[in-house]
Amino acid sequence: MLSVSTSWMTEQDQEPAAWVKKIKAMGFHAVELSYKVTREQLMKLEPLLEKEGLFVSSIHNFCPMPDDEPTKRHPSNYYRLSSMDEHERLQAVHWTKIAVDTAKRVGAKVVVIHAGTLDHEDERSPKLFQLYVDGKKGTDEF
Repeated sequence: MLSVSTSWMTEQDQEPAAWVKKIKAMGFHAVELSYKVTREQLMKLEPLLEKEGLFVSSIHNFCPMPDDEPTKRHPSNYYRLSSMDEHERLQAVHWTKIAVDTAKRVGAKVVVIHAGTLDHEDERSPKLFQLYVDGKKGTDEF
């Protein structure tokens, strides 16, 4: 079964009814609820899913998007399960549990989780990346 993510729609149409209409118009019967879905949008979307016969294939953590603390990070990396900071790890676990609860409520069998990243970058990384982009993979310079 093919499924489409709500990720691309959250920035175009703020009203979940418009998302559902587009999803149905494209011929999809399944949807992934993305990490960009807010609590308010989710509350509007949930009753529409059953009414319109849309199957939720998966939930992308965190769904709904956390709204308890501001972040400078991209929403897909709002809290990191791999964080060295205990408060952040606990928040990540808290919001992951909310995503699992959301999945259960809407009948999704899958929750996509990114465990996180470490705040460490090798100083050589940007140069190696540029060499790769320049097609120099496999050269002595690379």
